[in-house]
Amino acid sequence: MFSQTKKFYRTARLIGSHAYMIAASGAAANAAKAMERECHLLHEETEQESSRAPWMPQVSKGAKMVLEQFLCAVAQEATQKAHAVREGAGSTKRLNGKHMKIGWDAVYESVFSNSAMLPRTMYVAQPAKKVSKSTKKSGKTAEADGDDEDYSPPDDDAAGEE
Repeated sequence: MFSQTKKFYRTARLIGSHAYMIAASGAAANAAKAMERECHLLHEETEQESSRAPWMPQVSKGAKMVLEQFLCAVAQEATQKAHAVREGAGSTKRLNGKHMKIGWDAVYESVFSNSAMLPRTMYVAQPAKKVSKSTKKSGKTAEADGDDEDYSPPDDDAAGEE
């Protein structure tokens, strides 16, 4: 008698479905190039992907949902860390780009540092230039000319006790 209508909910997505297809196609093209390089080393022939119709692998709805949940969680964590930085600084009432950059850097470090081959950023301090006694008067900086005169080697007795 009564027809039941099904309610459809349209959710706001962080990333559109087309972006997942483009990312999957780029990943497939990258894998094809890697296989082509390996086949070239083995002197095997490979077929080129058609530029008019590239391979567009499909991404399931469940995979899109899991990726979107992960990205939302990472964004929330970065915002929370940026908010903590803003409160600690106490200089502004709103989040700005510098706070968010610090928040994202902290999240990248905590989430992706274990799987990275190298750290994302490396800080290298430049050593201070040494000034020798003779050039102090003239105001010029000295190179590594007279640095070896001040060095005294360690005692042999101290090295033997350890």
